[in-house]
Amino acid sequence: MAKWDIDVATARSIISSTEDKHSSLPREKRTLGSAIDSASTACNSSLITAALDYVRRPALVGPASDAAEQAESATSNTAAAVEHYAQGDLDMAANASDKAAGAPDGEY
Repeated sequence: MAKWDIDVATARSIISSTEDKHSSLPREKRTLGSAIDSASTACNSSLITAALDYVRRPALVGPASDAAEQAESATSNTAAAVEHYAQGDLDMAANASDKAAGAPDGEY
C-alpha cells in the first residue's frame, strides 16, 4: 500500500506561486502581439508584415493559449487534490478520535 505524506502548507504555497506566475501569460501574450504590430508598422513592408502575421498566428493562438490553459488546469486540479488529501487527513483524525472516545474503560 502506498504511503503518502504531503506537506499541505508547502503544497498550497507552491500552487499559489505557480498560479501567480502563469496568471501573467495573457498579459505577456498581449505584449508580444503589440510588439509584432509595432514591428509590422515600423517596417512599412507588405512582405515583412505578411511574414510577421505568419509568425503571429502560431505564436499567439496555439502554444501560448495552450500553455495558459494547461497551466490553469494543472494548478487547479493539483489544488483540488491537495484539498481532498487535507480533508481526508481531518476526516481520519476525527474518525480515530470518535473511536477512541467510544472505547470501553478498563484494563487491557
